[in-house]
Amino acid sequence: MKSNAAFISFFLPFFLLFLPTEKPAPTPPAAQNAAVVSTPFGCQPEFYHTYNGTLFGVPFDGIIGTYDTDESLLPEFHDDYSFIAATGFNVNATAFNPIDNYLYAIRASNEHLLRICSDGTLIDLGDIGLGGIFGNNVVCGAFDPAGNYYVRTGGNGDNDIAVISGADTGVPTVTVVTPPAAIEAKDWAYSTADGNFYGVHGSTIYGYNPVSNTVTAGPLANLDGDLSGVGDTFTDGNVFGAAFSANDGFVYVANGRSGNIYRLNTAVNEAHFVIQGPADNSAYDGASCFDAPPPFPLICSFDDEICVSSSGVGSAFILTNDLVNQTADFPSFAIVNGTYTELTAPAFGSTSYNAATGELTYTASGTVQADTWKYKICGTPTLDGQTICDYAYITVVPAVNDPIFTLTDTYCEGETTD
Repeated sequence: MKSNAAFISFFLPFFLLFLPTEKPAPTPPAAQNAAVVSTPFGCQPEFYHTYNGTLFGVPFDGIIGTYDTDESLLPEFHDDYSFIAATGFNVNATAFNPIDNYLYAIRASNEHLLRICSDGTLIDLGDIGLGGIFGNNVVCGAFDPAGNYYVRTGGNGDNDIAVISGADTGVPTVTVVTPPAAIEAKDWAYSTADGNFYGVHGSTIYGYNPVSNTVTAGPLANLDGDLSGVGDTFTDGNVFGAAFSANDGFVYVANGRSGNIYRLNTAVNEAHFVIQGPADNSAYDGASCFDAPPPFPLICSFDDEICVSSSGVGSAFILTNDLVNQTADFPSFAIVNGTYTELTAPAFGSTSYNAATGELTYTASGTVQADTWKYKICGTPTLDGQTICDYAYITVVPAVNDPIFTLTDTYCEGETTD
């Protein structure tokens, strides 16, 4: 008879095969997706759009594209619009994260957080609880410099803002803040000028201060009212669904119906037409890296002074301090043959302008006194001849007696005049 030890040693290997083994816990889908290695965008002078519709005659459902800088001055950007990805579903609240240089967005159907890579890869970071806060209605999104993602609805009386931190880690956290007033804008962007978020709804510009958790709202002056013929009457609040920002300190908004892009001067609540982009008002949204220049050249018109002597006449070359402030692909250069239009009239004199030289001459109507007015300067420094404009102020400074030679009114702030 065989011993028990021999019996056990013979059958033990077969017995162990059927013992239950402990399996490792599965990795959550969001963590799996977050671990996917793909290519970031880099902080480039580009405005990214997401929208539904047709691009180059090819139908896509949820398109992500960008304005490139190599031909950024075409009257319409459609010919220079580069395809990045087709999501296959609606996304909104698109925003550029300055921490990792990826785009992020919220999926409309389930409020999942998405990471968008430059090669078109979409990484689903999962449900972070936005549906319980907003329902399926998140449309606004923008990052601050610390990588906090501020998202909210497009108004509808909902004051809540969800602040998503740690999106770059793939394990984000959400904090809800509730300012005292709702923001009706359909998209917003971070301003490098003052650290606030801005968006437009109809003829109202909204601002949100994340430090004080306060909201401002004021009337928006459209200085390009001649564009009302193409749908930009600033009365339909739902059309400004894309917002962008750049390192020039300005916020830009795009009208999804007309495609017109406006630069917002948030200090004085003015909208200035810049250029036309794509027009498609379905799930229309925008994003940009606010540390990069805008993707198109802009005229930068600086304020001017005219020193006027007791003779009542003075002049200044108002274009010499104005530049076409362009991206690295387009070197800056001075404006030539700029057109001058007065938006407010001088109170105590009249002007004449020499377009060939850029010299503006002021003639006082009586005793020389301080005067100021606003003007628009437009130039055609673009490859395709498209006119772009900017706005500035001119101030008349009465000349004073020279304190050294005691001659009659010979200088203003160190500049000599006759």
